[in-house]
Amino acid sequence: SLQSLLRGHLKDSSPYITAFAYGSGVFKQKCRKSEKGNDKMIDYLVVIDDSEGRMPRWHSHNCKENPSDYSFLGKLMTTRMNIFSDRSVYYVPDVRMKDGKRIKYGVLGWNQLIGDLFTWDSLFLAGRLHKPTVRLEGSSFNEEYSRPLSIAMEFNYDSALRTALL
Repeated sequence: SLQSLLRGHLKDSSPYITAFAYGSGVFKQKCRKSEKGNDKMIDYLVVIDDSEGRMPRWHSHNCKENPSDYSFLGKLMTTRMNIFSDRSVYYVPDVRMKDGKRIKYGVLGWNQLIGDLFTWDSLFLAGRLHKPTVRLEGSSFNEEYSRPLSIAMEFNYDSALRTALL
């Protein structure tokens, strides 16, 4: 299942708050076929605690758990340099899983997610979360995150509906 695939890839040594899988690799699309049969890429976003410089530490742990996900330059940039701003999403593209499935995942901070859901500052994250998603709660997901995420997601949906009605 998708849940077990993502849980297998997102190890507990690289704790995350939540993840959202979305797109045609997750949900079947009417009348759409990929060039290689059923080899659609699974896209997901991994949300981590971005306080106190935790982003480089998360990538360092993830590099150890999933070393083939990162290029040499990607390892250097994500673990040793402070390349992350409040608006950056670091994408790890075209990862082949052991079962042959292909995934692409973006890593972003909690504050960035919540901010974009409320303000549509970039609409990059909020727009992806207008679509159907499969959410996976990480080991660090708790009440501290649950309520604000529910409120932000509802606000994002309401804003999209109101905008569509205009």
